[in-house]
Amino acid sequence: MNYVSIIVTHYSQRDDFLPESNLRSQFLRQCMDSLIKNTTYPAELIVIDNGGKNDDSDYLVDLTRQGKINTYIRNKNNMYWAYGWNQGVKMATGKYILLTHNDYIFKPNWLEKTIYPLLKYPDKRLIACPMLFKNKYNIGKLEDYRLDSFGMPACLLLTKELFYKVGEYPVCLLSSPYWLKKVAEKGYVFIAPPTNYVKRIGVGHCLDPSQLIKVEKELLNKQKIDLHEKGTYYRNKRISWTPHN
Repeated sequence: MNYVSIIVTHYSQRDDFLPESNLRSQFLRQCMDSLIKNTTYPAELIVIDNGGKNDDSDYLVDLTRQGKINTYIRNKNNMYWAYGWNQGVKMATGKYILLTHNDYIFKPNWLEKTIYPLLKYPDKRLIACPMLFKNKYNIGKLEDYRLDSFGMPACLLLTKELFYKVGEYPVCLLSSPYWLKKVAEKGYVFIAPPTNYVKRIGVGHCLDPSQLIKVEKELLNKQKIDLHEKGTYYRNKRISWTPHN
């Protein structure tokens, strides 16, 4: 089965360009509501909580207990979204993975429309995105879908096999351009539907530069980062952790 693992990273900091302190918490709930309501294609939902607020963690644990989140990982500290995505892929059971953040709203049939060209043209080197990205890299069309030589930094749908061929995301400020460049060098093209099936409602990074430098040093020094040590995870409804203790 062409099962999809949807991997969402969350961190409840103040948005870089907007004043309200609880925006990311609001975004998270809108994102989860839209995913749960509008994902009808066979998929599992994996959420990486990068040291979010207690209320957010309680909310995500409750969704996991209800079976709406299949796998929930809570890191004690914010390890940056790139590290969270890498964590999520290790837990993924699907043939395909969708990498996204907590500030996207997903519309009805978004996954069916996004995965369609990957299923119909398995011989072509494609990475799909459920939204159009206005840039200078447009190289044509496939049916009604737009083709770009370079793609969106987030909300990407690809095979797990391709992810491991390219390698994990580096934990650095320019991790997206670096990783996307490696994808392009392998001859892959980015494809998007003619209509946006997701809407981004937030902006900004999920880790300030001083925190990121600290995380980078820890990784570059090759200090072991163990998933069970840095975070606690729950698959399906098997939860044994008491939040915030």
